[in-house]
Amino acid sequence: MKWGPVAPVNEVSSLVGADGYLYKDCTEFAKYADPAEAKKELKAQIDLAYELGIVPTHLDSHMGCLIFSSPEIFEAYLELGRAYKIPVMVDRFFMKVASPAFKALTNQADVLIEKIYTASPEDYADGMDSYYKKVISNLSSGIQILLIHTAYDDAEMQALTIDHPAWGASWRQADFDFFTSEECGDLLIKENIKLVTWREIQNAIYSK
Repeated sequence: MKWGPVAPVNEVSSLVGADGYLYKDCTEFAKYADPAEAKKELKAQIDLAYELGIVPTHLDSHMGCLIFSSPEIFEAYLELGRAYKIPVMVDRFFMKVASPAFKALTNQADVLIEKIYTASPEDYADGMDSYYKKVISNLSSGIQILLIHTAYDDAEMQALTIDHPAWGASWRQADFDFFTSEECGDLLIKENIKLVTWREIQNAIYSK
């Protein structure tokens, strides 16, 4: 699925490829994106959400593009989170291995998450149930995030992911099936895992 920027294209031209759409992956984004233009586009997206009546609970880096691309883009991501009082998705696991240029940009309120987990194509090949059970059964204390992609393996999703076997329709159905299962619910209880929302995290940080 292709889409263009929310900000005027002539003001964020470094974010748009030859096809007129935003770049298809983080590699191209990191290579061409001007940090100031990236920040302008991110701000435009947040403002549009508010205009539509959507009150964001957190800011996602989408595949890590806003975290790994450059310190300047990472800084823009953090600054917008602070300005709008919206938590950003950055974990301590990344900050441990990040370069000093990245580490110097964060403060104590920016990084609240211990670790972000998400399945890989290898995990999918071995069985999603097996991967999720292993992750849930071995979580440490603190806030952990498990990124999942739920959808139905129907004609619409099959068409959307026709050239995308990884994270495709059957993968998303497997995620849906596991996380709506009685087995998953029982495992969360057994492991004494407390589910929290981003809104609760946001309120804990900024409603003081």
